Amino acid sequence: MIKTMPDAWIQVNWQGKVSETHTEADGFFVIDLPNDKPLEPGDYTVDVALISKNDRKLLDTATSHIVIPEVNQFAFISDIDDTFLISHSESILKRLKLLLTRNAYSRKPFDGVVKHYQALQLAQTTADKPNPFFYVSSSEWNLYDFIKKFIEKNELPDGICLLNQIQNLSKILKSGQKNHASKFARIVRILEAYPTQRFILLGDDSQHDPYIYSSLVKNFPELISGVYIRCVGKQRKQVVTAELDQISGRDIPVCYFLHSSEALKHSESIGLTYMKKGA
Repeated sequence: MIKTMPDAWIQVNWQGKVSETHTEADGFFVIDLPNDKPLEPGDYTVDVALISKNDRKLLDTATSHIVIPEVNQFAFISDIDDTFLISHSESILKRLKLLLTRNAYSRKPFDGVVKHYQALQLAQTTADKPNPFFYVSSSEWNLYDFIKKFIEKNELPDGICLLNQIQNLSKILKSGQKNHASKFARIVRILEAYPTQRFILLGDDSQHDPYIYSSLVKNFPELISGVYIRCVGKQRKQVVTAELDQISGRDIPVCYFLHSSEALKHSESIGLTYMKKGA
């Protein structure tokens, strides 16, 4: 349950330079930060403050991160529900029961998925330069705190979340069930922001991931280096397989799997999770 703050004044301190903006009607804000020269790969902090509109009084603060990955490094874009988090997305009643009766500490990941994701984070790199992860979902920003706590609790790779618009309580039954087109757009933003990365897409067949990922491969074939789809909706296996065949037909590795151990073996077989010395 989240209440947004429209027209709230925001102050951003980036490398000693202060910029200001205000939130839109939905509580979100966009700001361009001044930068004198290209940033070297690494993790940078940015301080954000909520200030009162009239007397500029400090109301709250937060610290965020800007991550600049290594050039030509792998990057992973993963769905959340039924990709690594058991969510029963195909059943509204089961999904709603989980949302209302479980929290980040009682919900469960799929067996073996943590081991696979941890291996991908170090795919062809070392521990001091981990591969970046982006978590892109049709679930709403209402679930952000839950998702971050779940990732931390289960030792999944930390990453950037791009979620759907905040919903009010009256629309909870439709949580995560729509705006799949906007999911495509959010992934495109990532691909365009990091044109030197080699992206691996991870999702499931419970909703629209196979079709979204197929469209991404058609539009950005030079940026996509692999696709992983978890099989959770067996009744759709035939049509999903046909869609994934179009991806593999472009010489892009595809893994359609039931258990994460199969996905891990596939990653090893194509040399993706080969570990350099010192990793």
